[in-house]
Amino acid sequence: MIHRTKTGKYCIVARVRIDGKIVSKQDTLSCTREQAKSRHEELKAEIRSGVPENRSLIDNRKISTFGELLSLYKDYLSKCGKLSISHEKKIDRIKTELGMCPLNSFVDRFEAWLEIERHIVRNKHGEAIPGRKASPAKVNRTIEIVKAAFNVGLKLKVVKTNPIDKIRFPKVKQIAKDAYLSPEQIDSLLAIVESERPHILSIVKFALQVPCRKNELVNSKIGDLDLINNVIRIRNGESKNDEGNYKPIPPNMLSYFRNLPKDTEYLFFRRDEDGICRPLGNFRRAYKYCLKKAKITGITFHSTRHISATNMIDRGTPEQVVLTVANWKTNMLRDYYHREPKKALGLIQWETPGIGHCEGIVKASGGQNV
Repeated sequence: MIHRTKTGKYCIVARVRIDGKIVSKQDTLSCTREQAKSRHEELKAEIRSGVPENRSLIDNRKISTFGELLSLYKDYLSKCGKLSISHEKKIDRIKTELGMCPLNSFVDRFEAWLEIERHIVRNKHGEAIPGRKASPAKVNRTIEIVKAAFNVGLKLKVVKTNPIDKIRFPKVKQIAKDAYLSPEQIDSLLAIVESERPHILSIVKFALQVPCRKNELVNSKIGDLDLINNVIRIRNGESKNDEGNYKPIPPNMLSYFRNLPKDTEYLFFRRDEDGICRPLGNFRRAYKYCLKKAKITGITFHSTRHISATNMIDRGTPEQVVLTVANWKTNMLRDYYHREPKKALGLIQWETPGIGHCEGIVKASGGQNV
């Protein structure tokens, strides 16, 4: 039996009658239907031959370095359909730094390397950026990947123990993100973008109203635009978790999408010196220039996810709807929603004077005279 789940993956269930009993195996993959059919036949063959569960995923080669363990970990995730592009990049970065480490001395080397990495941030060339420290999230993700690699090694019986424990490698406390722009700052930023870097105006304007990732918007094409339902389709594989989604089009941007030029393939684009439409690509430098011009600090393009989610909720959008639009599987609003103190104070419910024999100023908790 093969059926497609709501996330776009295929759930494959194979059943074979052996000695009068039904034996079944199940697998879930992100693949094409033909690949799912092929996997279905593999599962049935494994049942008939008595191959243990996950035997097809086991690599019996001997490993001696952490790089070989990471390669095995990547292969395992890929065969299970769980290897995203962003996760693969993180694994490759760790492999570059620690791949040559022998497994029998890895833990001490990893601990020493991690202590150094906590205090630096590297650019795309691997060079340390002065005055910046690694975020707690980056440290935690690194530990999680290394620990997961050893867990897979245990499962595939190529290592005997997992040395990455909570005592030696505790999880670093993450402070909730606090990214927020006032309406005045948003208006100022958009005005500067329009006058200084107009080619990024549409994508910045959209991102400040709808929680999106940069790649989701940059990769969106004309075929993803639905002007009947006023949404943009994010296809499977384009989001961080590889699951498709729909982004609503704000009313003030309907005119932009209805009047896109015929020679553009992408929803957000730029024109080169010859007037030819090109993909927007990486516009980090242009965006940083506008932020500096607007005298706004501590904000990246990714921060627009927090800002737009906050504004959606403040305008009355239910939190569950915002989670769906942002494609957050957990309640990320606990980290991303900026609860402005002044607005929070305005939501306090005070006890009505004269009720409950209260006099003078009453605390919000209800209750004692001051």
